[in-house]
Amino acid sequence: RQPSGQPSFDNNGEGGLDVWVPVWTNSYNEGYCSNKKEDVFNAWGDPFDDAFECCDFWFGLQDDQKFCLSKVPDFIQPSGQPSLGTAAGLGLPEQFVAIYTNGYEDGYCSNLKADVIGTPEAQIYDSELDCCTRVFGDQASGTCISKLDGDRQPSGQPSLSELGLPNQFVAVFTNGYDEGYCSNLKEFVIGTPDAQIYESEFECCTDNFADQTTGTCISKLDGDRQPSGQPSFDNNGEGGLDVWVPVWTNSYNEGYCSNKKEDVFNAWGDPFDDAFECCDFWFGLQDDQKFCLSKVPDFIQPSGQPSLGTAAGLGLPEQFVAIYTNGYEDGYCSNLKADVIGTPEAQIYDSELDCCTRVFGDQASGTCISKL
Repeated sequence: RQPSGQPSFDNNGEGGLDVWVPVWTNSYNEGYCSNKKEDVFNAWGDPFDDAFECCDFWFGLQDDQKFCLSKVPDFIQPSGQPSLGTAAGLGLPEQFVAIYTNGYEDGYCSNLKADVIGTPEAQIYDSELDCCTRVFGDQASGTCISKLDGDRQPSGQPSLSELGLPNQFVAVFTNGYDEGYCSNLKEFVIGTPDAQIYESEFECCTDNFADQTTGTCISKLDGDRQPSGQPSFDNNGEGGLDVWVPVWTNSYNEGYCSNKKEDVFNAWGDPFDDAFECCDFWFGLQDDQKFCLSKVPDFIQPSGQPSLGTAAGLGLPEQFVAIYTNGYEDGYCSNLKADVIGTPEAQIYDSELDCCTRVFGDQASGTCISKL
């Protein structure tokens, strides 16, 4: 039990008692706390259960060297860097305080006992993120946010839905309007007025960056919603929305209808439930190439030949119209949507036979009847 002139420190019960007392040396700034038996038994006043509490109580105003804290065992010794959340297994849970050691721009938040103990309760935050955003929200350096756990670490790019806050997206104008995008990362969302937070990335992009010439915001969307530069067309619900809007390109004859989300959200006016209806309404007078109809998915694409009745599983039931593409003698009747839509109701027949007999009854070739 011979004193060595240096304190001994408890290491899981080894090397001293589980209580700590102050030891006064040549000056206040050189005082420390010890759990050596001889120091504890010779001390006056109640001992502390924790080395940090003892240091904070007796030597909390020591100079920057913090001599007392420097004597705390290595396994609980502050490293000069913050504990990166309780996930790192360090520090006090749900108690974070601001550290200004190297000034505001290099400030961060820590939950190490050495930093937390002695801090007024009003300045202790439940999470590292809350501490950073409240205390260092105006940091240009982003030092505090950069100390967050890796899974919450900003990458300089927006979080694409799988990371960040669900259903909370805000516009980020870091590099100007044309390079702007939408993000749900916490460091962007927290502090943003409620009116500027959107439930989806699409809504955020279309409300804030609809006039982007670069398409940067839309390009940040998940891969399955990523524009390809060409219209996508619904295939039984795959490849886009179930509504269609007109897309105006170089000319009227090159216009088409799309169900791509970025086209739908940017469109003005009500969308159509059907690609054919959209094409007929907006591009019904296109030249013989019928560009809009040519973009319709193959499984409902007009083939240039009539639908051979509903038995073939194609076309509209009980709606047949006369087709004069190659003249009267080669005319036939069709129920394909591309042919039916836009035809006056009086010219639509309930059956293919009725259509043929009424319209092509005088055919010498018998072409229409032969298609039955």
